[in-house]
Amino acid sequence: MAPATGLNAFGGDTAAMKGVARAADKIREQRKPAADDNPFVKFQEAVSKNIVDVLDKWRDAQEILSEALLLGIYGSTVVQAAVGVTPDADVSPKPRMSPEHRARLEARIAEKSQNRQRRSQGMRHSRSALCRKLAGNG
Repeated sequence: MAPATGLNAFGGDTAAMKGVARAADKIREQRKPAADDNPFVKFQEAVSKNIVDVLDKWRDAQEILSEALLLGIYGSTVVQAAVGVTPDADVSPKPRMSPEHRARLEARIAEKSQNRQRRSQGMRHSRSALCRKLAGNG
């Protein structure tokens, strides 16, 4: 058995911790729920509620700070001027499609439509032949 030092001191195989395990088993056997008017339960609920409230307030404060920092940095006229944003510029101008690109796009759409019609006709013929075969007429 390793000496009870360092991390091994609280391991389950030491003599001291075996005694703790036996005591814990006895306590579990006698355990019962606490009464609703137990002051320790009320204290626990109050502390738990306060922890949740503090964490909520921390989250809200962090969000407010992050938003203020973001707007302070990226809303600065100096930063906007440095990246080429002017106050009178459109927020997001829609890019225009060149006439050549529009013509290629429309030609591709027409080609896809013809291919779909050809495939559709082929499928109709295949279904028709399959139905005739299943009906015994083919």
